[in-house]
Amino acid sequence: MHQSCRYTLNRITEILTHTEGGLRKRINENRELTLLLQREAPTFIKQFPWVLRWLDSQDSFFIAVESVAPLGADPSDERRNAPRGQ
Repeated sequence: MHQSCRYTLNRITEILTHTEGGLRKRINENRELTLLLQREAPTFIKQFPWVLRWLDSQDSFFIAVESVAPLGADPSDERRNAPRGQ
């Protein structure tokens, strides 16, 4: 592999695993936020339903990235199984 490609892939992997807790943390926090809003702010969600669609879109993007760059997800991590937005 060309050295600049290897460097780029290594940097991407480093970002996905370490920046702000990594990709899995972003997935978990996005889902936790979705659940929090559904549970604690149903009026807000009724007034601004696009927020859940936006969070779901974020989740879909994160999952798509994870599908091509698996980072050793732990299937026992219950937060990863949290419901997505509606």
